[in-house]
Amino acid sequence: TDQTQRINRLLQDPALHDVTAGLYIGDVAAVTYERVLTKRSEIRTARPDLLITNYKMLDLLLQRGDDQPLWQGAELAYVVLDEFHTYDGAQGTDVAMLLRRLGAATGAATADRPLGNICPVATSATLGSGSAGASAALLAVASQVFGRPFDADAIVGEIRYGIDEFIPELDYSLPLPEPAQLAAIVDPAHDSAAMAQIAEAVLGSPSLDPVMLGDALRRHTLTKAVIGILDGRPKTAPEILELMPRRQAYSWGAALRTRPDEAATALARFVALLSMARNPDAPSRPLVNIESHLWV
Repeated sequence: TDQTQRINRLLQDPALHDVTAGLYIGDVAAVTYERVLTKRSEIRTARPDLLITNYKMLDLLLQRGDDQPLWQGAELAYVVLDEFHTYDGAQGTDVAMLLRRLGAATGAATADRPLGNICPVATSATLGSGSAGASAALLAVASQVFGRPFDADAIVGEIRYGIDEFIPELDYSLPLPEPAQLAAIVDPAHDSAAMAQIAEAVLGSPSLDPVMLGDALRRHTLTKAVIGILDGRPKTAPEILELMPRRQAYSWGAALRTRPDEAATALARFVALLSMARNPDAPSRPLVNIESHLWV
């Protein structure tokens, strides 16, 4: 359903007006979508260009007589497995056999390629390009699941900005608020005016224009300190605050030692402002991707 929401938004582009999609899952979909079909009868009749399902339902779709019209004369271009890192062991074997049945049902299978000319795609936020050994293991698993060989060029990984690339130059004229100053501001979740107060404390202006925020925060000492300390990995508030003095935010370390709750609140206020900022070079994207874990 998460992918369905994204596809529904994409298909609202007028240029994709003729592209159809359907969500076919075990339960009746609890949400209706403007551009994605959810009723089984409509999906069978329309035979949408994009079929969003899961491997358990795909197993049934290949067996039930009512669903056979979906596959008759179907010329599949792609098969996409999301969360590919979960397809290991017995589940990986089940999915590998399921894909071979899909190739047979659609007439795409050949003697040496279970999916024929269907392009297999596997996506995962957990599997990176990593080391040569990890990449080789990933290619081996993909070859077993999809039944065809893959070379190293088949892996599309990610390249992260280094901190000095992302923040090439700091603006020391921007304010560097004390933790107590930020912690004294009301939680923005309870007061709509609070975020402007945080912006004024951190940037000297109450403006909340997302692109302007991104432009200023990308040059701020606190941004470089927090992102540099995290370095792409999760850390607790105390772990972040402990290292702040080494990143030119000297008073923040002292606040952690004497007033830890206040320091953690101040950090939360700053991160809240950071979460609103958009990338000045690509305003459709956030300045940084922020993920907070709340443990109960």
